[in-house]
Amino acid sequence: MLSPYNYSYNPDTNSYIFTTVHYLEYYVYLNDGSLYFDQYPDFAADVLMFGFEVRSMQIPADIRVKYTILDILINYFGANRDKILMFICDQSDNRQMSRKRKFNSWYVSAADAPITKIDKTICASDGTSCVHVSVMHHFDNPKSHKIAVAFEKMRQEMEAK
Repeated sequence: MLSPYNYSYNPDTNSYIFTTVHYLEYYVYLNDGSLYFDQYPDFAADVLMFGFEVRSMQIPADIRVKYTILDILINYFGANRDKILMFICDQSDNRQMSRKRKFNSWYVSAADAPITKIDKTICASDGTSCVHVSVMHHFDNPKSHKIAVAFEKMRQEMEAK
């Protein structure tokens, strides 16, 4: 297995940064996501939006990016078993299905990681658009059942709008 890139954590922005062999800088962020679960005060404060960006139009294939992002997630959940990360596949370029498939394949390849991932596709009530959303948490999170129930309820409520 290839080793992940070295990365650094910035506690001021709750983010990670790493640079690839192609000198591309990746920014992995964890932003407040509590508003998505504001009806669940017992864990809403533990919800963070997870995402990552690379600032380049041309992104060469680099398997170490996958290993680095998985390493960040595994280490994060190892230190934060009560946290919940939510991930929304970016739709800005109509490649959300590709992102969903890629991120799912990363998750499957890390089957021994102590992470639970729940996927939902949330479609507008008129069926015109769909958003692919995932929630991840440590598999020992004592609120895992509540998280799953809340995530399904959120999907139903968003589709009803």
